[in-house]
Amino acid sequence: MTRQLVYLLKLTLCFVVDKVRGAADDTANAHRAMCSLSQAAAATYSPPQLPTDAAALNVRIQAANMSIAPETWKALFDPEKGSKAYDQTTGENRTLADRLGGKEKWNGWLAAFAAIKEQNIGTKAEGPYPKIEKASDRAAARAQLFLIAATAAKLTERISELQSFLTDRDKNKIDEHLKKALFGGDGKLTAPALTTSLGTAVNSWTNLCGSDHIGKSISGDFICLCGGSGAATKQCSGAYSTVVQTGAGDPAAAWPNLLQSCGTQTKEQASPETIAAAVSQWHSALTQKASGSDNTVYLGKSSNGATECAGTDGNTCIVYTDYFKKTAGKALNSLPWLTALQQAAASIRKAQTIVTKAEALHSQLQALAEATESIYSAAAAGSLWSATELSVAAKITPGPTIVSASHKKQAAEETECNEAKDDQEACKKLKEKGCVFNHKGDESKKCTLTEKVKQEARKSSGKTIQKFWKKEGKCAVKIGGSLLTSYCIQMGWKRVERFQFYCK
Repeated sequence: MTRQLVYLLKLTLCFVVDKVRGAADDTANAHRAMCSLSQAAAATYSPPQLPTDAAALNVRIQAANMSIAPETWKALFDPEKGSKAYDQTTGENRTLADRLGGKEKWNGWLAAFAAIKEQNIGTKAEGPYPKIEKASDRAAARAQLFLIAATAAKLTERISELQSFLTDRDKNKIDEHLKKALFGGDGKLTAPALTTSLGTAVNSWTNLCGSDHIGKSISGDFICLCGGSGAATKQCSGAYSTVVQTGAGDPAAAWPNLLQSCGTQTKEQASPETIAAAVSQWHSALTQKASGSDNTVYLGKSSNGATECAGTDGNTCIVYTDYFKKTAGKALNSLPWLTALQQAAASIRKAQTIVTKAEALHSQLQALAEATESIYSAAAAGSLWSATELSVAAKITPGPTIVSASHKKQAAEETECNEAKDDQEACKKLKEKGCVFNHKGDESKKCTLTEKVKQEARKSSGKTIQKFWKKEGKCAVKIGGSLLTSYCIQMGWKRVERFQFYCK
């Protein structure tokens, strides 16, 4: 008798367990997978905060460069002499601005000129940009700062382009792709809608959730998985019992209730990793079952394969078979909401790469700003001359082309004499530098070099210089604006003077 009771007890327990199992939600795993996809697609992208001083660094570098430019150049951008912003220029002034590069460059030079005064660049004896007294030192600094300023302008422009991609949602399209995945369409919807997110009507399973309408959006597939009118309610979750497939069904109204069945979902930062994890979970929740010589694939509960998915009790499933067929099927990555998720992930990865690039370019710009201060200070102290290739200075400094090293040195000294202008007493103080006051000289240039110094410069040039220029004439275009030292050595030129190369 006891054995019979034990046997009956076992049967009873088995029956109870089976009943408990049967009472479990039909599509629990599928439900959790769709919850994860919904959360991944509902995330937003916020770019990391990049340094914001790139434009200010560039203006400072441009101002330092302009501060030692010829006075005639600086006068073009002096408001006290009538200079105006590009949009306010007219007539000849507008023509000049366009010839010099247009609105962006013109306004950039105006900003640089303003910064000279605002930051006291080259106006005082102290500070990061002390006044450079000698013309020769200014020429040496100009040779280097001209190149640095050009590089800084390009770096700043590139940094601005990169930042624009990160902050402009219309350019990176990350949020747009995520919205497309979640609600379908063009990424502008904020809730699921008939036709765009799922089927065209709520009056039948075929019209709402048939194979032609599956995959339009995550929200649409989720609603179809959990809202069949012929199924017992709560087939997805005990927390959700809304049925959309009725004459009065409304996907937009059902959506918040369906999300609540997922539990509390916080707004997350979109990431490729979160997207990949959610897609992987969805893959794992799919069921595959043979149908003849091919496979059927579906998500949810079915009594006998994908053909039974109809929103009825025990058959609350949605069919993805078309994306898993052996032949004549569709590529899985063409599933609309999956395509949108992959595009979002790709755009986020691109944004991450851009952040790294922008930070690296900003570091370069900072280094150029520091180099500008060092060059300026060295020039003011008179210690930059020996470190400068004057051949470059001749190419980039407005004025007559200077051929030899002695001519270059003479030009610098001549400029230094000219600073005394028509002041005879001031010119006498420059006598040791070879300056003499010429009463018959040009206006503002009566203080000039003595003829003896000029003759010595002419003698030192000679025929070798002509040979040098013949050689350089063949490769001047290749040299461009770069420093000549390494190129000249490569070409086999012999260094004869400190800043001059001659052909062998």
